[in-house]
Order: sequence, then C-alpha cells, then structure tokens
Amino acid sequence: MPLAFPEIRVGEAVRHEALTVFPLFTNQTSGFEYLVSDEALEGGSASVEEVSEAGSVPTLTVDNRGDTLVLFIEGRNFVGPNRTAS
Repeated sequence: MPLAFPEIRVGEAVRHEALTVFPLFTNQTSGFEYLVSDEALEGGSASVEEVSEAGSVPTLTVDNRGDTLVLFIEGRNFVGPNRTAS
C-alpha cells in the first residue's frame, strides 16, 4: 500500500533539558487507520513470535492477519506469547 506524504510545516522547537522536539503540522485532514501493537495483539489480529526455537533477542516475527496497519513503537518490550511489558 503506497503512502504519500503531505506537505508538512515544522513548528517551533519545544525543549526540556537535553531533549528537543519539533512538532509537525499538515493541512491534510484525512489520514490512515492503524492499531497500536497492544490493541492488535489483544484483539488477536496480530501475533509476535521469536524467529526460531533458539530465539534472537533483537529479532521477532510479526504476523498481521487483520486488514488494518499495526504500529509497533520502538523500545516496547515483549514478554511471552503476545504479552507486552513496558
């Protein structure tokens, strides 16, 4: 599914200590639907598994059986079959 990026305006920087965030704005009113990983896993439309019996800590396989995109946020920890930990 090809995604087109709308015209984006970068807002004024927001700073807190060593972190700086630049908000992004667009005039586009339509977006695309997605579920965050917890919603997809709890609803059964997606599953996460290790790549092999031996496992590989940084590598997992995601199976999205639903019709909706699933957003996995970096830094999220997965513990056991389809269970997440912060």
